[in-house]
Amino acid sequence: METSLRVFSKDEALTDLSVECLFPARFYWIRERFSIDPNVFPIPSCPKFEEFHNQMKAHSLSVVFAAFHPEHPASLFGHTMFKFNSSTKEVEELEDVVVTYAAIIPRIIDPFSYVFNGLSGNFPGSFEIQKYKYKIYEYNEYENRSLWEYKLNIDEKGIERIIRHLWEMQKNHFDYYFFDENCSFRILTLLDVGDPELRLSDRKKFLVQPADTIKLMAARKNLFLEVKFRPSIVERYRQKYGFLTESERELLRKVIKDDEDVSQQLSENRRAILYDAAIDYLLIKKSMEKGTLDEKDKERYYRYNSLRGDMGNLLKLNDYYYPPTASNPLLGHDPSQITVSAGNSSNGAFGEFTFRPVLRDFTDSYPGYSPYNQLFFLNTNIRVYENMKSPKLQEIHFIQMTSLHPIGQFLNKASWRFDVGVKSLLTEKVFKEDPGILFGFSSFGFGVASEPFYYFSRYSLIFYSFLDVRGDISDSFRRGYRLGSIATIGMLCRITERFSFHLIGDYRSYSFGDKQYFPEFSVQGNYLLTERIALEFQYRKNYFTSLEETKFGAKLYF
Repeated sequence: METSLRVFSKDEALTDLSVECLFPARFYWIRERFSIDPNVFPIPSCPKFEEFHNQMKAHSLSVVFAAFHPEHPASLFGHTMFKFNSSTKEVEELEDVVVTYAAIIPRIIDPFSYVFNGLSGNFPGSFEIQKYKYKIYEYNEYENRSLWEYKLNIDEKGIERIIRHLWEMQKNHFDYYFFDENCSFRILTLLDVGDPELRLSDRKKFLVQPADTIKLMAARKNLFLEVKFRPSIVERYRQKYGFLTESERELLRKVIKDDEDVSQQLSENRRAILYDAAIDYLLIKKSMEKGTLDEKDKERYYRYNSLRGDMGNLLKLNDYYYPPTASNPLLGHDPSQITVSAGNSSNGAFGEFTFRPVLRDFTDSYPGYSPYNQLFFLNTNIRVYENMKSPKLQEIHFIQMTSLHPIGQFLNKASWRFDVGVKSLLTEKVFKEDPGILFGFSSFGFGVASEPFYYFSRYSLIFYSFLDVRGDISDSFRRGYRLGSIATIGMLCRITERFSFHLIGDYRSYSFGDKQYFPEFSVQGNYLLTERIALEFQYRKNYFTSLEETKFGAKLYF
């Protein structure tokens, strides 16, 4: 403090490299905190900072939450950023400035390195400033992520403090950790600068998940003033597709597949709906191809836009622009779980303890998350059998990701999944005594998914099938390894948002190393009792080894 006062008191000509210009947040804080005479600490003239200040100047602030990315289950954590609201009209809002804190990640990186470096802080993190229109394109269209905007109750003085703080921090880099020191933690620290009485960053848990920080802000009385929802382009397209009749859907197919002009076959209102959907499909197709519109596509875009006609006809339709808001982060359960279960198996009665640091499986309540994605890290399962003396490690899933892409509406994309971990032989065979044998496993595969009742009961029934490559290693295997495949069919049924069950049929066959096969059936159910407590049941049977088990448990979200 004494050093800062001494430096700021120096009678020197001010430049952009002067301490007052490099550290304006510190300068103004000392000036206000100690009520220093303006003649002693005159307001400096700093052209570069003033240029930055004018760029960021706003009448209000919003925190923006980018929901899950269907292509990357790791994005189930979401992402948060600050929006500086300088415009008063919605059409001008695209020019507003957005500040985001993100990890600097190589363009090409494998999933394992992505997760490892993110957990260990090996990615540098930095603040980035962009126009909001570029973030809308990146998240809403290119990555197919919905955006939630929460206008904040931060006064003008608080906004000024945040702008000065950003000026000091924008050139710094920090180690980026997925679990805690991430985008959301930095947003909390910025909010604390704007209003020191909030002290939001002091309330962070072991896991700082973006959705949880939104809940933390919402818990502060009157901090949120308004909420705005921007659905992803695929959500918008599917919503519009649902307004088409069967004959109109066939006409849409002719438009998007054959570029046929069907405008004369439709009334003005119906033509507007069809070509509005065609425009979205054209943009989705390009985002899937990771490309931009070429000259031919641009010509089609402008032609479809012309044929669509008056947008006012679409605004008259109820719910046309408002697809379901399942991605609202305020609706999601807490990210970590502990489950205590009891059951009986061919290896004896048992008690079980499961710890999942993050995040969820398909039977967990889906509001606030993606209904089509499953992700968990370090899911650890320990059992105590009645006829065995000590607790036994049943399995650990170091990382498990599944991404379902239901086909339909002319959107046909492969589903995929990935699983790496360690299991006990007790998970697949019957033993009188604990063999004390663990084996490592990994699998990766592609599949297809279908949601037949999407427009009648969204997310309620999903069928899927997968074909994976599977490899296991253990000293207990005769050849030390086994390599083969897994064929899977499954059905995910959500009776309500609180109650769901999952049926799975697996045929695991090893053709190399230890040649074995394991046909298995399982069913798992989950019922959410309260916001933080759920009941769970599971039954599974291996038809080759005759291993059979049933268990019931209680789950705590925290």
